[in-house]
Amino acid sequence: MAGYIIYGDGRKMTTQGPSNIAAPNHVKRGTIHISIPSFDGDCNYSEYAKWELEVEKELLSINNVSEHERIRAVTSAFTGYALTWWQFRCENYETPKTWMMLKQLLRYDYVPTYHSVLCEELQFLQQGNKSVKSYYKKMQALMLRCEIDECVEATENRFLHGLQPEIQNVLID
Repeated sequence: MAGYIIYGDGRKMTTQGPSNIAAPNHVKRGTIHISIPSFDGDCNYSEYAKWELEVEKELLSINNVSEHERIRAVTSAFTGYALTWWQFRCENYETPKTWMMLKQLLRYDYVPTYHSVLCEELQFLQQGNKSVKSYYKKMQALMLRCEIDECVEATENRFLHGLQPEIQNVLID
């Protein structure tokens, strides 16, 4: 099993499994134990998004670990096509220096439709039978995942446009 053990005094040790297998990574720090889920690269964009969110959650729980070590922890969980993709990238291109850069590469190279599908979902988001609060939360989540940074007025217009017509009329009047 590939992974890292981070001792309480800050020493780090890389553990290696069989060289042709990248198993899920387990990181220990004192009594804290995190597990990076494996990623085989054979999924659709929603499965990728779920994996990415799980990795984000795990990475947020680690403190005092360099970006390089975070990259190594995440990529040690690659299997199958994802591992082949990573090996090719490392041999032919500059490797990413941060988790954010790796995430952007994965989105762009591996799941090119990820961002465009999310942006399209946001563009056509409607309240439908959802509560206003639920609709607003969905819109905010999509804006974060699409990395939309717009002025307050644009966000208000986006929100109003997707509301049910009856509610729009009440708010506009």
